Amino acid sequence: MANKIKPKRSYTANAVPTTSDLDTNELAVNWADNKAFTKNAAGNIISVTLGGGGSSSIVTAATVAGFPATGSANTLYLATDTARIYEWQGAYVECGVSGGGSGFPWSSVPASATATGTAGSIAYDGSYLYLASASNTWVRAPLSTWTTYKVYDSFTGADNTALTSHTPDIKPTGASWNFLGTASDSNTGNFVISSNRLLNTVHPGNGNNSTSKAWINSGSANATLSAVLSLGSKSNVYALGGFIFRYVDSSNYVRLDIGRDGFDTFGFGWTIRLLAIVNGSSTVVATAGTGTDLTRDTEYTLTASVAGNDYTASIGGVTLSASSSANASATSHGLFIDNTVSRGTGNDTYFDNFAVI
Repeated sequence: MANKIKPKRSYTANAVPTTSDLDTNELAVNWADNKAFTKNAAGNIISVTLGGGGSSSIVTAATVAGFPATGSANTLYLATDTARIYEWQGAYVECGVSGGGSGFPWSSVPASATATGTAGSIAYDGSYLYLASASNTWVRAPLSTWTTYKVYDSFTGADNTALTSHTPDIKPTGASWNFLGTASDSNTGNFVISSNRLLNTVHPGNGNNSTSKAWINSGSANATLSAVLSLGSKSNVYALGGFIFRYVDSSNYVRLDIGRDGFDTFGFGWTIRLLAIVNGSSTVVATAGTGTDLTRDTEYTLTASVAGNDYTASIGGVTLSASSSANASATSHGLFIDNTVSRGTGNDTYFDNFAVI
């Protein structure tokens, strides 16, 4: 049964109880400041801001289930098992709690952007978090699934920093970037940070290619990769970029190429191509395209995933689905850029915001 009590109280502005004033879960109220205080199990004083109308009484129960079926206005309800305080707003709504400082007053979900509300009030439902940014003025933000990254790299760093000297924003313990640059002439590819993006700045002689590959151990063979990719116009014949999956060594990995369907007179006939490299032998697993070029020097979001033997990829409205069992247990993933001879003008191909989920 719920019991009505009179808490310790003060009518002096800015008066705050000390840890010696309160026992654990005991309540005190400063009516001048419209705040309530309690001491939690850790021995810290925490405060809550009371509702706009002011609360004149406090009801305690061992749990929320012990509160009256229908609450009353201007009343606080304390669940002593958690030391959390609630108000009745058609349902029991927890008051905002903040360790040692003023909390946010929780409110009912507003019906519109101009619903009645006190500045600083917050509310939530299954879709949005709501904040009263001013009196009777609400803004809201959509709720989304909490993303857990295995790897995330914004490529933030000093210009010309080699990728292998750069630490990702998020990575497994002990993991780091690995790099391999290759070329069909002496112009071996590189990967460097430039304007907080990742570039291969090396361009080979005419008729040759300069390739940069990088990979990092994510700890999982199954993964979803995403990144911003811009295919640069600086390469004279074509530019390629894409992802590397399940990298074992330079002779064993899976590569996702992003090119252009009808680029110049050297049309690929595909936008996305999946290749399996096993013991140095490359096999085209699948291709997809729409016959429409991706625009050079334009940022696209590239996403791709592998689960078991199943691969999917998407960029610029083109999607690919394919299956490959190559290197199925390898846990390193990454990206690559393939340049050709420089036009002398235009932008390099680059990546930004690389993620492994």
